Amino acid sequence: MVQMLGANDMRIAYTNAYRSLWNKATKNGKDTNPSWLPNQGNKILSQSDLRSEIVLNQNKTTYQFGINVNQIVNSQTIFNTERRLNLQDTFYCAQIGYYFRVVSTAGGNTSFGSYLNTAIPGWLYGGGVDINAGTSLWDGNLSLSINNRTVVPEWDLYRHFQRNTTQSPVFTTFSPTSQYPAGDETSGDQSGMYPCEPMWILDGSYDNVMNVTFNNALNTIGLGTGALNIHMVVVMRGILAQNCGKIMEPGLMNPA
Repeated sequence: MVQMLGANDMRIAYTNAYRSLWNKATKNGKDTNPSWLPNQGNKILSQSDLRSEIVLNQNKTTYQFGINVNQIVNSQTIFNTERRLNLQDTFYCAQIGYYFRVVSTAGGNTSFGSYLNTAIPGWLYGGGVDINAGTSLWDGNLSLSINNRTVVPEWDLYRHFQRNTTQSPVFTTFSPTSQYPAGDETSGDQSGMYPCEPMWILDGSYDNVMNVTFNNALNTIGLGTGALNIHMVVVMRGILAQNCGKIMEPGLMNPA
């Protein structure tokens, strides 16, 4: 498990974001437009996060995670659990997490939808999912391009895989009355998370394209079992700079 980012780490992330905006607002150490400086007026910096989800299809191995609020990807709707980047904002990503989410089991149970899993949970064994084959969901790479410029060519997904020590027992046949823990050991501040350094800078007015490509076919996992509905989730944590996107610069769509 990667150690969680502490207060000092987030202070550095905040400082880097602040300096980035300060450099954009000044020239030769002089203010080009005081109203463009960070934390002036409606230009606010604060800790925040972005969240994007994709629906798994056993016949696909390449997907795009939507980042901007206006991106429709993989012919899917924007889910109410997602938190996208507004066009007028900039996000400085300090860490990223990658997770397995069971929206609905094969039997139609939706009570597990709030769990973000770092491995296939043991209780899914009796639901028709091959737990070992499911590791294919962490055998792949994530890439990020901004305005057709590749910023992150390959980010291996396996760094986000974590099979917990207290994993729920599995059974040869599924029995709703079987006694097992309600969930595996997990820590929301660090499980599945990995730091981004240098930080990824995402401007909401840019074409931010995040793709994930799996190395193996997904048709052996059991994703097509009944009503089973699986999402893969990306959570990015860092510094949100409200109203600091390129589209908000003086002379573009806003008066100086």
